[in-house]
Amino acid sequence: MVFRFEDVRLVEWHEDQEGHDCVNANPDAPPGQVGQFDWDGTDLFTLDTFILRLLFHARRAEVTVRTK
Repeated sequence: MVFRFEDVRLVEWHEDQEGHDCVNANPDAPPGQVGQFDWDGTDLFTLDTFILRLLFHARRAEVTVRTK
């Protein structure tokens, strides 16, 4: 899946040092693996990965599915 957002306003950007330490110690660890993706029904999105938490507003979102 490919997500495309337009007119993004960042609310929170938080990097987890423990996640970074784990990736450095274990190069096969999935730093970008999505743990949670949420939408509040309006324009607020939350994205949690192994090392990062993003909270942002986006006026428009587009999702497409691509096959290999």
